[in-house]
Amino acid sequence: MNRQRASFFLLCLVLLSVGACTEETIIEGGAPPTRSYALGLGYFPHDGTPAGVLAALDVIGKDADMLVAHFDAGIPWDAALADDFDAYPKNFRDEVIGIAGAVPAGHEVYLAVTPIAFQRDRLAPTLTDAGPVFQAPWDARRFDHPDVITAYTNHCHIMIDAFRPDYVAFGVEVNLFALLAADSLYQSYRVLADSVYADLKASYPALPVFQTIQADAYYVDVLAQRALIQQLLPGTDYVAVSAYPYGNAFRYPDGSRADPALLPASFFSAIRDLAPSKPFAIAETGWPAETIAAPYPIEILSGTLYQQQYLSFVLDESDRLEAQFVSLLISRDYDVFWESTLKNHPDAATLRLWRDIGLYDGDGVARPALARWNVRLDRERR
Repeated sequence: MNRQRASFFLLCLVLLSVGACTEETIIEGGAPPTRSYALGLGYFPHDGTPAGVLAALDVIGKDADMLVAHFDAGIPWDAALADDFDAYPKNFRDEVIGIAGAVPAGHEVYLAVTPIAFQRDRLAPTLTDAGPVFQAPWDARRFDHPDVITAYTNHCHIMIDAFRPDYVAFGVEVNLFALLAADSLYQSYRVLADSVYADLKASYPALPVFQTIQADAYYVDVLAQRALIQQLLPGTDYVAVSAYPYGNAFRYPDGSRADPALLPASFFSAIRDLAPSKPFAIAETGWPAETIAAPYPIEILSGTLYQQQYLSFVLDESDRLEAQFVSLLISRDYDVFWESTLKNHPDAATLRLWRDIGLYDGDGVARPALARWNVRLDRERR
């Protein structure tokens, strides 16, 4: 929700002293700049507790105008096949009902669900009361199995009807999955995706539904990825990109420093230009404000200045490309959750990549990047 114009100009005057406003921020004698995109934050808790979720929702209420509901841990396959939300794991049902009922007034909602496992190499696990588990018979099924298609289609309907979102991703980082999985498995995903897309467009004709593209994977093999993404385009309403471009040593020769200045100016636009007639969105992104260390296999030096520079690049490109929304999944560093739980998680090395990408540090102190973000938030949405 936009603040008053007076607050906007006062904030810019303060931020000019630290260089947070650009020349376009105040146009003398003209209308103030506007933005095309919603600014979204996820509710991932910094400490892994219900109180942490409430704290994240408070941040969403004041520092965003879109809530991001991102579900990437698995699917309750049996319950979804039966189209029975009441049979979903209780903690999952409680999360869906609780978050759907806590969307701040005036905020849009971006819902992301996916049938692809978090590791982006196979079908998502079964979500149980004890957590995600790869279990029979689903662990041996391909994406094009009739029960998988039916169950996942039902799951999409259940989640859409619960959240009533403004935007929906039904496949997350699909091109990364294509890069990591066997081609035959990826082709089975395409069968599912075509079926789900057709169903969702028929059931919710006004709702933008799409599959997200992982920018870092795109730059591993641009020619192959271009061809692959061209195949995806008929089944996606948006060109929606996820990007965490600080973890790729191929772009940083010694693998030790994550400098956004090394990114090509066309980092986002090259992907958008694959389908310039489709709306563009940044489905998820971020940059660390602290150095990444073990258990990630290499140390990646970063800091608050790099984070600030990257977010400025993201927002400037979102202006230029007329983005529909910009989404950050992590608003506050999850140091506490890391120490209590996540450092012992099987995917701890990957989870370490995102620990320190918040607009707030682990203690809840605002970082300089937040000021850049809020300059855009204060702009009227057009």
